[in-house]
Amino acid sequence: MKIRLVCILTAFSLCFFGCAKSPAEEMENTRNAVSNAENDAGEAEVVHVERKAEAENTFDVVIVESDFQASVLKEEIDDTSRNVAGAQYSQLVLDYNELERSLIKAYNTLDQAQNDSAAGRHQDAMNKAGVIRADLYDINQMVANAAARGRKK
Repeated sequence: MKIRLVCILTAFSLCFFGCAKSPAEEMENTRNAVSNAENDAGEAEVVHVERKAEAENTFDVVIVESDFQASVLKEEIDDTSRNVAGAQYSQLVLDYNELERSLIKAYNTLDQAQNDSAAGRHQDAMNKAGVIRADLYDINQMVANAAARGRKK
């Protein structure tokens, strides 16, 4: 009988002390976990919306920048063309046929860049703008070098 009583008391104490938290407390913790998960999902949605807005804003900046570069490039090509005309008027020693071909190439590339921009290929337009700027730099360097040589004589 003592053994039986010890077993019953042990079983009872295990049941009583074995559950560290009451079922009501466990249910409350579960509700809190679900609520936190829902809040985290809501925060994730907010972050997603904010990042999407940032991406759209960045895309808008790229569009404006590529359109702006196209208009500025036209002026830069025209300026370089005037530099070549001035060099020719000053009778500087240059290959004017090569310079003219380079200027025509720059105008054609500008047209392609504008078409790319209009078609939504803004990165292609900006890449073409970089090529144009490099070509214009080369042309202006040739004119400047010829002018420097012409002054030395």
